[in-house]
Amino acid sequence: QLKTVTRYMISAKARSLAGKQEYYTLYPDIYKYQFSYKWVDRFIFRHSLVHYRYTTTIQKLPENYAELQQKFLSFVLYWRTKYNYPLNLIDNMDETPMAFNLPSQTTVEKRGAQTISILTTGHEFTNFTITLACLADGTKLPLFIIFKLVNVPREQFPNSIYIHANPSS
Repeated sequence: QLKTVTRYMISAKARSLAGKQEYYTLYPDIYKYQFSYKWVDRFIFRHSLVHYRYTTTIQKLPENYAELQQKFLSFVLYWRTKYNYPLNLIDNMDETPMAFNLPSQTTVEKRGAQTISILTTGHEFTNFTITLACLADGTKLPLFIIFKLVNVPREQFPNSIYIHANPSS
C-alpha cells in the first residue's frame, strides 16, 4: 500500500465507517463505540498487524574521536594563549540540513512483512540549511538560513534571522 498508516487514521476510519447505515444493521450498538487507542491496539492485534518504525543507519564516530577532540582543543588553546585571542572572537558553528517535507517514520503493516515501504511526496530530500553559531563567551549569533534557490523566498521572516539563497548549496 505504501501509505503511512497511523493509529489515529485507523480510529478515524472506524468512526467514519460506524456512521454508515449498513454497519448499524450489522452492529446495533456501534454508536456506543469509543474507537479509543486501546480499541485500535486490540484491532491491530486481532488482525496480526504491527506498528513498524522506519529505521536508518546512524553515523559512527571514528575510533580515535577522543584523541582527535583533545588535539583540536589543545590547538585552539595554544593559539588563544599565543596570540591572546579574546573569547568573543572564537566561535562554533554547525550546519544542519532540514527537509521541507518530513514523512512519518511509522506505519501499520502485516506482522512478518519483510519490506516496509512508505509513499512520500518526493520532496523529503529537498532541503534548506540552518546554521547555528555561538561565541566562546556564550553569545548566541543570529540564525542563518540558506535556501537552495536562485532568489530569496518572498516570505516575511523575523528580523533576527538572516536569509540567503544559493543555487548550489
